[in-house]
Amino acid sequence: MKSKKQFFRKTAGTIVLGIMVMLFAACTKEPSKTEIIHLGDIPEEYLATVPYQNGDVVKMMHESHRQIINYHVSMGHFSSLDEPSGWYGSPVYDYQVYWITLKPDYPTFEMELFLSNEYMRSLLSRKNGSRVL
Repeated sequence: MKSKKQFFRKTAGTIVLGIMVMLFAACTKEPSKTEIIHLGDIPEEYLATVPYQNGDVVKMMHESHRQIINYHVSMGHFSSLDEPSGWYGSPVYDYQVYWITLKPDYPTFEMELFLSNEYMRSLLSRKNGSRVL
């Protein structure tokens, strides 16, 4: 009985020591530098397809009430970074997002539209022969 306990203690001690060594080796590894790829601006011909301008008022008719509802247009843009995919050395893509919001002056739903050039990421990846996750 004593030999089984000793065997278990030695085995458990060896396993714990092995795990500690692996954790120490993993934690001391120098982090890789992440490459940031800028995808540029959204082309003007894409932005020209939006039929609204900032500050416009769009009139729509409510189907059931036959009432005209005014939607006020607000627009803006920002840059965004995608999250790394977790693959070693995978790049981070910087892309633009344009947003268009139509807010009604009647208690009904609000509409939002987002335009982005994030699709360039998949085009670049296919060109370079890599996969996009």
